[in-house]
Amino acid sequence: MKKILIIALATIMAVFCFSLGSSAAEPSFKVDISGATAVAVGDTVKYTVEVKDINVPSSNTDEYDSGLASVTVFIKYDTAFFDGSSVSVKMPDLPSDVWGTSLKQPSDGVIKVEVWSEPDSDGKNPTANANGILKFEISIKVKSSAVEGGGKEIYIGTDTEGGDANLDIVSNVTCGSLDVSLIKKLDKPDGLVIDKEDGYKAKWNAVENADSYEIQVYKDEEKLGKPLTATGTSYDLSTLITNNFGGEYSFTVVAKSNSDLYKDSDAATSSVCNYRGKLLTPTIALTVNKIAGTVSYKITDKNLEDTVSVYIIKIYDKDGNPVGEEISSPKTSGTITGLAFGTKYDVTVTASSSSLDNVEAGNLSSDESGKVSVTADGIVGISVTKNPTLSYTEGDTVDLSKMEITVDFAVASNVKIGKDKFSEYGITVTPKHDADAILSLNGKTITVTCGELTASEVLTLEVKKGQCEHTITTTEHEDPTCGEDGFDKVVCDCGVTVENTPIPATGNHNFGEWSWKGNSVPIEGIDGVRERTCSVCGKTEEEQITYEEYLEMMSGGTTAPPDITPDTTKPVTEPDETTAPKKHNALGGLGDLGKIFLFALIAVLIVIVIFIVGAIYVESRRNRRRRSRSRTNRAKNGQNRNNYRR
Repeated sequence: MKKILIIALATIMAVFCFSLGSSAAEPSFKVDISGATAVAVGDTVKYTVEVKDINVPSSNTDEYDSGLASVTVFIKYDTAFFDGSSVSVKMPDLPSDVWGTSLKQPSDGVIKVEVWSEPDSDGKNPTANANGILKFEISIKVKSSAVEGGGKEIYIGTDTEGGDANLDIVSNVTCGSLDVSLIKKLDKPDGLVIDKEDGYKAKWNAVENADSYEIQVYKDEEKLGKPLTATGTSYDLSTLITNNFGGEYSFTVVAKSNSDLYKDSDAATSSVCNYRGKLLTPTIALTVNKIAGTVSYKITDKNLEDTVSVYIIKIYDKDGNPVGEEISSPKTSGTITGLAFGTKYDVTVTASSSSLDNVEAGNLSSDESGKVSVTADGIVGISVTKNPTLSYTEGDTVDLSKMEITVDFAVASNVKIGKDKFSEYGITVTPKHDADAILSLNGKTITVTCGELTASEVLTLEVKKGQCEHTITTTEHEDPTCGEDGFDKVVCDCGVTVENTPIPATGNHNFGEWSWKGNSVPIEGIDGVRERTCSVCGKTEEEQITYEEYLEMMSGGTTAPPDITPDTTKPVTEPDETTAPKKHNALGGLGDLGKIFLFALIAVLIVIVIFIVGAIYVESRRNRRRRSRSRTNRAKNGQNRNNYRR
């Protein structure tokens, strides 16, 4: 490929107030040009011109400091290649209040840029010295009709518009130039398609001189993930599509090349492929309520949020036949009822959704999960087969560790359990393990219950009086909350609890607003669940709402579920503020007014310090300026005296 000289840079004379004669032996400064050496038709190209390596001697005049105070640069371009009407120049590194600039085109194919410094308050012109650089950024557009060809030219000019170069006056300036080649844009790929029959592969036709291809996948006209790279003419999209469910899929392809002779192609867009999708299969775990014989389920689902609208739970008998109607619920937990005690069942779950757009037909769904087996065993009887310790001396604690209870299920009897499994089987014993053995319990019986069942055995407690007469006692009180019992206690100095009167929990929960659990708003045919939480004890209440009830609620009807918020007219005991622990901070016990005054004082001190530093700086600048003017005046006066003597 032939190289085209697009830009030949030459620099002119610098306009100084000092002589260049002493610098003729070596360049006073250097001009470099840099930028793209391979461009495409229609591109707007940016080139950087730098005046640097400045080597200018000191001046003998008062108006200029040592250095370069102004410069004119001529840039010649190929008019058959570049569009001269598109030229623009920027000087990003030059402060506009110090340096002035202008751009002219004295003739077709020539750009003239002038830069000069503005005098400061002392009448001196700032200069770029040996460590300074004057930088220009020139932007110009490549013509749509540009072709390869052309020759090399170096244009060196003065500040005379359109005049020939005066080579003598700029013989001490080093200039630069660039050879620029025209690059071609790769052809736009065609034949784009997502092939369903070949496992959802993206395919396209090869582009000559392309080394690779960049692919961007879209779902419903939105970008899906980051761009992908392929070296061939296909890419497997099956995993990406199936993981993102149903929708309209398409992709774009850009042909790319590593060669400087070719530019990336424009993006080509495929037609739309509609994919129905498939949900991931959830799993289900089962737990038997041994008191009621019901089965609780918990579903684990790895599908994306809001992609599953309902879970379908199916129950099978031991022969694999469906039992009853399937359960459809938006919730991931619930209870299965109506099962026969002692019967083995298999349970499965399927995820389904009818809420996704752009599906081909029907609901999206997962495969049915593997079957989980469970036997519905309910407790029908309890009895105490080993007694706990029944005899105590006041000051001891009730010990149920030796107690054993026999549980009878509908299909199994004589299941022995100890204290550590009471809660697992829903068994409650009163008084509780580790309760205070006080005199008032003497002659009382231990009560054992499981749901509505009560053990028939009579277990009588014996509590003997201790040696202390309990003449010195104190009273302890704890208020009940909505979820915890309180008490009134009389405690002797010897450590024995003389009396203990429980105060039942109030049950007056301070519930917050209702909210839909897991966004399970009722839809037609599917109930929703709303919940609210007590801000005191954290108790959560749930309420199942049918679709009809939901419509009534939304329309302001009267059949909305009743609000069971507790009666707020009942007093709720609040903690005594005087007994609450006090928090301390870094300012100690300062009150609010003291803190405000302290912050204000600090702010005033900061302002004073800034003012003093600023005043010292300004006065220092003034003193330096006075000394400079004084030296200048003394030099002028000395020159005048010499002239007078002559």
